[in-house]
Amino acid sequence: MEPESAVPADVPVCRRRIFKDSEKRALIARQASSGKSVVRFCRDEGIVQSSFWRWVKKFSEKTKKPKKPVFVEVPVTMPSVAVEVVLVSGDRVATSSDCDPLWLAKLIRSVGTPPC
Repeated sequence: MEPESAVPADVPVCRRRIFKDSEKRALIARQASSGKSVVRFCRDEGIVQSSFWRWVKKFSEKTKKPKKPVFVEVPVTMPSVAVEVVLVSGDRVATSSDCDPLWLAKLIRSVGTPPC
């Protein structure tokens, strides 16, 4: 006595085909040169479209070479910070931070001195 099958004998059974990596690469290349869309190509070849896209991703990642880091020199300039001194009289003296401190002191003394 034969075991009962869930699928009637007259219904064709689809068998899953296992492709080698070389076959997958060949199919990807054939699709690219065929001029057909992926949907049409997969339908004509009897390939599941999601499998085809998985192969494309798998083999494109293997062919990508990691980029080497590149050193880029970035010039750094210190901003010229302004220094502002407010005198008792309310006058303001503004200069850059790299000015000569002795010169600045003379300037403040001369500006801050009341007129004769």
